Amino acid sequence: MHDNENSNFSPNSAKGHAAPLEGQAAPRTLANVISMLGSGQRAVSRQDAGRMLGVSWRTIERLVDRGELRAFKLLGQWRILVSDIDAYVAARISEQKMKIGA
Repeated sequence: MHDNENSNFSPNSAKGHAAPLEGQAAPRTLANVISMLGSGQRAVSRQDAGRMLGVSWRTIERLVDRGELRAFKLLGQWRILVSDIDAYVAARISEQKMKIGA
């Protein structure tokens, strides 16, 4: 999630490059992000995402670096769609249910 590292947003992803690894969130394209924001999707900072999940912003950064949560830069600031946070939480709940056999 650092400026000199790859993020889950890649300009190349619009061309079909940068396919996600198994278990990782698919990268967002710039057009996709603009469309989602234009349709009322809300994007939050790493700090706000951390507050929503009850973790630090560094934990959010690690989740993004590992490809478990998508993030993108908007005007030089990292942002995470609330819908991606919701999807992350739903996936973790599903994993836990599978582990306990529910």
